[in-house]
Amino acid sequence: MLANYLHTSTDIQNMKKILFAVAALSMSSAAFSNELTPICQDYYAAIDSFVKKLESNEATKGEAEEIMAIYHDAKQHYASLPKAEQDRICAREAEELREYQKMQQSK
Repeated sequence: MLANYLHTSTDIQNMKKILFAVAALSMSSAAFSNELTPICQDYYAAIDSFVKKLESNEATKGEAEEIMAIYHDAKQHYASLPKAEQDRICAREAEELREYQKMQQSK
């Protein structure tokens, strides 16, 4: 049926361009899936645990509130990033969180 509409080489070239664009969009949607990678999921699980600890202490409740004020927007932003970028950022921030927690334990 499609062949009935493709009468000229220009039509064929246009169809190739359209098919290429559809394929490119499919690949880009896989790279930007609006889902967190496993590394970011682990990082946010660590943040969840950390915030619960902060909330349980009257002296650190304010810190928990500050984190939660930006939590959902940051999580959505990270999910919109390419997967490689998500992994790089979340791995770095997870390490910083671990270092901060170690520093807090040694006080």
